[in-house]
Amino acid sequence: GLAVGLPFDDRFALASLIALAPFIGLGMLGLWDRLPAERRVRIGQIACLLLIVGCAVKPFTPRDHRRLTLLDAGRWIKETFGPGKRFLTMDRRVEHYADGWTERVPPRVDQIGKWGELVVIYDPYVDRHEPGFEDKLREAYTLVHLVPKGPRGHEVRIYVAK
Repeated sequence: GLAVGLPFDDRFALASLIALAPFIGLGMLGLWDRLPAERRVRIGQIACLLLIVGCAVKPFTPRDHRRLTLLDAGRWIKETFGPGKRFLTMDRRVEHYADGWTERVPPRVDQIGKWGELVVIYDPYVDRHEPGFEDKLREAYTLVHLVPKGPRGHEVRIYVAK
C-alpha cells in the first residue's frame, strides 16, 4: 500500500506493524493529549483519510499483467510432453500451467545437470544469467518452441537437449 516500488512485498511489513502496534498507540495517545482540543477531531479525520488513501495507492496503480506467454508455454509443454514433466524454467508460472515439476534455471549453463532435458527461457530474466548464457545453451540444446513477444507478454523460448 504505502510503499510502492520497494524491493519487498507488503506482506513483510505486516509482522512489524503488529509487533509495533502497542507502541504506535501509546505514541498517538501522547500526541493526542498535546493537540489543541478544538482541532483534535479534524486532525484525526485528516490522519484517517491519509491512511486510507495511502493504503489504496498500490491497488489502483496499473500492473503489468503481460504474462500470458508463460501460460501459452506451459500449455504447450503439457500438450507436447504430458503432465508431470520435469524441467528447468526461469519463471515458476510455467510449472503451474504445464502441470509439471521444475527447478530454477541456474546462472551458468555448466550447472544445468540432470533436470536439464527441457529448459524454458523467459526474456526478462536472461540478464540474471552469465554473459552469453543462451549462446552456450544453444550448443547443447535445440529450440523447439517459441512464444513470441507481444501484447500477451514477453518472449518465451523452450529448448530440448540434443
